[in-house]
Amino acid sequence: MLMLSSASSLCSRTFDITAPDCNCTLFIEDIADTLTLCPGDTFVLIPFVTGAQGLAFATWVTPYGTKMQPTLPLYQEGEYIWIVKDSAGCEERDTFYAKFIGPMGAVVTSNPPSCPGNLDGQVSIQSIDEGSPPYSGQLDGGPPFLINQFPYIIDVVGLGDHVLTITDIVGCAVDISVTVDDQNGGMVSLGPDVILQRGDSILIDPLLQNIEVALVTWNPSFPGIGIEPFWYGPDSTVLVTLMVTDTAGCQYQDQMLITVIEQEVFYIPNVFSPNGDQINDVLQIFTNLPADRLTSWEIFDRWGGLVYAQYENVPFQWDGTSHGKVVQGGVYVYKLIWKDISDHTQFKAGSITVLE
Repeated sequence: MLMLSSASSLCSRTFDITAPDCNCTLFIEDIADTLTLCPGDTFVLIPFVTGAQGLAFATWVTPYGTKMQPTLPLYQEGEYIWIVKDSAGCEERDTFYAKFIGPMGAVVTSNPPSCPGNLDGQVSIQSIDEGSPPYSGQLDGGPPFLINQFPYIIDVVGLGDHVLTITDIVGCAVDISVTVDDQNGGMVSLGPDVILQRGDSILIDPLLQNIEVALVTWNPSFPGIGIEPFWYGPDSTVLVTLMVTDTAGCQYQDQMLITVIEQEVFYIPNVFSPNGDQINDVLQIFTNLPADRLTSWEIFDRWGGLVYAQYENVPFQWDGTSHGKVVQGGVYVYKLIWKDISDHTQFKAGSITVLE
């Protein structure tokens, strides 16, 4: 209670003032002294805060800097301090540690299969870094197996890239990339696929590396042809397969797709009569080219003025109009542009006679 009075004490007044609550009611969750995470995990801390007067503000002191936010993604080992203050100035804090457990990696080697297409290669686990045994493993997501000794040999593995997953007894796992290759192994190549126009030929020049050739087989059959270069001009599209067997019985194979197309053919009428009698009113280009290889068709008058143009929207055709009106009779010049099989731009020019 507060009493105020005048100097003469003739006037006075009292006020009731409630005393402030000086006891802090802020309470924060007690985080475990040590939080354990699996390698590669990201754990988001969302602890509880109760009893705050007004707003509560959280600050995290971490090994990678100070963060002012209510929650914290945890992805690095070290000491952490959680500090919470409310509007009344009350403060609570908690200190804890983050520790990663589980396998961190492994020493893994490989042996190639006896032949490129065989599955008798091996992956060998020499040791595992960290984690709590016993360990289990999976290769390429296959059946799990118990790793009960080192080195641990995984059989029935082919050439290529593989993923080895190692899991410890706690359930923490790590993925390890393993490549099984044969740097001294053989290789056969026919080169990239090709496109030919009918009547053309291609030089097939097989490339062999580290192969002691015992047998050569072609499909389709080329009698008398071994691995020496030769010219080949098929009449239709064909898949060429080369199979080479070495002296150890290993087989090496490659294929080349030869796509044969017809010669580029155009039929463009050189006269038509767009007079509305339903006879020869529209001039159209006929071709054996795929639609996506036709680029543009432009028609000009005798002074070089463009009277009609069509771009990519096939079929290319003209009804004899320009800007909505039928053109006058006479001779007009066209220019046709397309892409050849090598994706080079080609063009063709000619004349069209319009009859009235």
